[in-house]
Amino acid sequence: DDKQFLILLMVEAGIMSLISEFSSVLMIYASIALGHLFTKHRVMGAILAYLGLTTALQTLLSIFMTLPIFLMMQSGDVLHWLSGFLWLFIVIDVVIAVGCFIVTNFVLKKKLNLE
Repeated sequence: DDKQFLILLMVEAGIMSLISEFSSVLMIYASIALGHLFTKHRVMGAILAYLGLTTALQTLLSIFMTLPIFLMMQSGDVLHWLSGFLWLFIVIDVVIAVGCFIVTNFVLKKKLNLE
């Protein structure tokens, strides 16, 4: 039973890694798109947009994950909590990826003059 659960955890971690990589690429695209909204210094704007996005997301995740981590530390069943965390992070990464896709799509279609 524990062996099957560990295999499930490894599969969940693999899924999370793939989705996280996809989400990271979309965040870079969103940052580049936001950087192109600057009239001058677009590269610096893209870098600042990336730093701003990652800082905001890390701050929000740190705030919202404090209570679940505290509860996990208090319980003795860490593996089942870990499985729940992996699925939670998968959902969070999907939401981040969708948000970055929407931002990139909006900026490229509505705000960026490609003519």
